[in-house]
Amino acid sequence: MRIGRLLSPILAGLCLAAANAQGQPTTSSTPAASSFTPDDAPDSPDALELATSQCGRPGHATPLSLLDATRRALCANPRTRQAWASIEAQKAAVGAQKAEYWPTVTAGAALGRVTADSKFPDNSDFNSSFSGTSNELRLDVNWLLFDFGVRDASVEYEVGLLTAALASLDRAVQSVFLETAETYFEAQAAFAALNSATQAEQLARDIFEVVQTKVGAGVGLESDRLQARTAWAQASLERVHADRRYHAALGVLAIALHFRPNVSLVLAPMSSNIAHVPETLPEIEALIGRALNANPGVLAARARLEAARRAEQVAHASGRPRISLVAAGVRSDTPVDRVATRQTIETTSVGVQLSVPIFDGQRRRLRIQQSHAEALDRDAELFSASRQVERDVWDSYVGIRSSWDELAVCRDLLDAADASYALALGRYKSGVGGILELMSAQASLASARTQQFDAISREQVMRVRLATALGAIDSTP
Repeated sequence: MRIGRLLSPILAGLCLAAANAQGQPTTSSTPAASSFTPDDAPDSPDALELATSQCGRPGHATPLSLLDATRRALCANPRTRQAWASIEAQKAAVGAQKAEYWPTVTAGAALGRVTADSKFPDNSDFNSSFSGTSNELRLDVNWLLFDFGVRDASVEYEVGLLTAALASLDRAVQSVFLETAETYFEAQAAFAALNSATQAEQLARDIFEVVQTKVGAGVGLESDRLQARTAWAQASLERVHADRRYHAALGVLAIALHFRPNVSLVLAPMSSNIAHVPETLPEIEALIGRALNANPGVLAARARLEAARRAEQVAHASGRPRISLVAAGVRSDTPVDRVATRQTIETTSVGVQLSVPIFDGQRRRLRIQQSHAEALDRDAELFSASRQVERDVWDSYVGIRSSWDELAVCRDLLDAADASYALALGRYKSGVGGILELMSAQASLASARTQQFDAISREQVMRVRLATALGAIDSTP
C-alpha cells in the first residue's frame, strides 16, 4: 500500500472542502475575516515583503488548502534557502577538489633598471659601465601525476558532504511541510471548534426561548428560565473563548506562511468524512525499514559519516610520496644577476619531481587522530538519528491506529448525543422532562461535536507525521 494513500483523504478533503461545507453551521457569530487587505500594505516594502514578493497573496474568496499553504510556506522559507545555498557551496567545493587532477600553469614577468660599473685599479683600460633595462618572462607548469589516493579520497569526502547537503534540503522541505500541516490543522480544528461553540450557543438560545415561552404561558418555572438563561450565557462565553483561540491559531498560520498575522485568510472547512473505513497499515517492521533507508535525516547522517571516513583516508594518505611533472620556460633580457653587458638568455626545462614527506612535527599523526574522532562522532550521530526515526514511525503508527478507533467511537457518540438531545427537547416541550435533563443533553451534544473534530484533526496530523518519518510523502514500504 502506498503511504500516499494515507494523505489522499486529507488533500482531497481540503481541495474539495467547498463541496463538503454544507455540513458546517453558518450563523451570524461565525468568525469574519480580518479587515486587512493587500491595499493596506505600506508603500515601501520591507524585508518580509521583498522575500515573499514572488509567493503571491491569499485569495479573499478561495479557501486556502493544505497544498496551497505548503507551497506558500516553502516559497520563502529561510531554511530551504539556506539548504539551497549550502548545496551550491558544496557543489563548488566538489568542483574545486576535482580541479586538483589538472595541471597548474603559472606565468610571471619582471621589469627593472640595471646599472653596472666595473673598475680595475691596476688596469684602467678594462674599466666598463652599463646602464639599461632588465626584464624576465617565465612560464611554469606543474602536474601532479601520482599522490597515492589523496585526491581520490578528497573528492569522495566533498561528494559525501554534497550528498549530506542534498539530504538536508529534503529534510528541510519535509520539516516545513510537517510544521505547516500541523499549524494548518490546528487552525482548522480551532475553526471547527468555533463553529461547534456557535452551534452550542444557538442551541442554548433555542432552549431559553422554549423555556421563556412555557413560563409566559404559565406552565413553566421561573427557576427553569433562570437556569436556561445561565446556560445560554455560559455558551456565549465559550463561543468568545473559541473565537479567541481561532484567531490566535489563524495568526500563527499566517506567520508560518510568511504573511502578516492580521492578513485575511479563508480556511477550507474540515471534512467530517475522513477515515470512515479504517485502512490497513503495513507491518511496523516494514515501515521502520523503509524509513531507515529513505528518511532524509538518516541519509544526511549516513553521508556525513562516509565523508568523515574519507577525511580519515586523506589524513593517512597525506604522508605518502608525490610524483609531479614539472616544466619551465624562462626568457631573461639582461638578467640582473649576470649583467656585464646587454644579453638575452632563454632556458627551458622538463622533468619529474619526487616529493617524500620525512618530518612534519607530528601534524599528520594528529590529523589522523582528529579525523578518526570525527568519524566516531558521526557514527554516534547516525545511531541517534536512526533511533529517532524509529521512534517517530512508531509514535505515528500507534497514533494512526488509535485515531481510527477514536473516530469510530466519536461517530457513535455524536449519533447518540444528537438523538439524546432531540428526545430531551421533545420531552421538555411535552412537560415530561426537566430542564436539567435538557441542558445536560445539550452539553453532551456540544462536547461530542468538539471531540469529533479534535479526533479528525489528530488523525490528519498523524498521517502527515508518518509520511514525513518515512522520508517521502509518496514513499512505498
